[in-house]
Amino acid sequence: MKESDIQREVLYTLSKIPNSKIQRINNTPIYDPKSGKHRMMNSRYQDYGVSDIFLLYKGIHFAIEVKTPKEYKYIMKNYDEIRNGFFSHKSQNSTERKKARYQSQMIYIEDIIKCGGHGFFTCNDRHALEEVKQFFKK
Repeated sequence: MKESDIQREVLYTLSKIPNSKIQRINNTPIYDPKSGKHRMMNSRYQDYGVSDIFLLYKGIHFAIEVKTPKEYKYIMKNYDEIRNGFFSHKSQNSTERKKARYQSQMIYIEDIIKCGGHGFFTCNDRHALEEVKQFFKK
């Protein structure tokens, strides 16, 4: 199953929460056929690592990063190494670029939590719904 398929399932499941607002965020650089390159984010107000889905529920902002089960397992297993490593988005090494992307996503979620929201990685709709429910059981 592709990440986009999982995103659709998460969106569908979380959209059933009454009195909530859910939004899919498209944060992929756009390909410019004139220059033959992807247009990079060049605003100081646009962060790397913005989560795939935003949910607003009971006044709490949830930042939800969706991954395939394989990616999710890898990230959870290597969380500290990725979070504390030094990786470049511009590296020629695809593994390093991927780790840089994961790291940016981790930092973005941490920032949301510091601001009073909640954020998490997920690989299916049941887990995402459970994360939202568990937040309010604290």
